[in-house]
Amino acid sequence: MTTKWLWTSMFAGFAALNLYVLVVSDLSALWAYLGGIGPWGTLLGIDLLCALMIGAVWITRDARTKGLSSWPYLVLTVATGSLGLLLYLVRHDDPRSGGRA
Repeated sequence: MTTKWLWTSMFAGFAALNLYVLVVSDLSALWAYLGGIGPWGTLLGIDLLCALMIGAVWITRDARTKGLSSWPYLVLTVATGSLGLLLYLVRHDDPRSGGRA
């Protein structure tokens, strides 16, 4: 059994949460939040950036071995964070198809 259902569920749930936040809030609230988060918020933000960078490197290497383009997933990762990584896992983490969707 593959983990594709797990990645798909995570992607769908997180995408829905992103859409909800976009509907009920705006980017000015994000900047206001980031301006007052303190040292723990800074640590969490930098930790997230490190994790996203590790994921981006992995996507690039994995896509290259499978003969795929990593650019759409990298752009989505930069624009939305984890959604790009999750979408890559949904589309290309299927061992039965050699990693292809």
